[in-house]
Amino acid sequence: MGFLDSTMPIKSLFMSYELSENEGKTRLRFTYGNFSENADFFANQNFSSAKYLESLRQFCQTGVGEAFGSKTYRI
Repeated sequence: MGFLDSTMPIKSLFMSYELSENEGKTRLRFTYGNFSENADFFANQNFSSAKYLESLRQFCQTGVGEAFGSKTYRI
């Protein structure tokens, strides 16, 4: 595994995705961690991850997601 060069303290960060079945539906567990909650970019990363997962949910249910900047993106 390699790391990207960045001015942000991201070298120890990780993301993982886990799919499981729950009452006949698919559950996605997204884990993003190993950074300090005091990091300046914590709130931005948290918000951005939520928007990404919401777009993924929409895509799985309808075939169309709402990616940031797309024609259907809600402001």
